[in-house]
Amino acid sequence: MFFNTFKSRLSLCFKQNGFLFSMTLMMIFSVGTFIYNALHFKNLDTSQIIGATNLLATSARSVYIGYFEMLFPFIAIMPFCFSYITDRQQNNISVISIRGSRKSYYFSSWLTAFIGGFLIIFIPLLVNFILNVTTFPLDSMLDDTN
Repeated sequence: MFFNTFKSRLSLCFKQNGFLFSMTLMMIFSVGTFIYNALHFKNLDTSQIIGATNLLATSARSVYIGYFEMLFPFIAIMPFCFSYITDRQQNNISVISIRGSRKSYYFSSWLTAFIGGFLIIFIPLLVNFILNVTTFPLDSMLDDTN
């Protein structure tokens, strides 16, 4: 029963506007930092470009890391913060409790929130990593303290 509840909660999660908005916002951030770096280093020789791992969106050298650190908690929980209130208003909790247990409902909701939040952060940062590694040199001739 837990698996069915979890599967339904996960499919509902991916269709919610909050999840789609957060994923879109993170993709814009990830691709935007890559485009910023690509435009910044477009006319330089590869020996003058910082290594790809230092150009990641979450790198300490990133221009936008402060914004990411400030918005990260909100982006990660935005899709799931109102799911319990919505379920109570629509009386979904009692319906699910009849078919299963409240424990399975709460655990599946918790697991869905964790997996959804992980995917919202992981997939865009993976895209950013792949873009940076395929575009910029991995090692740099420059000192990291420059």
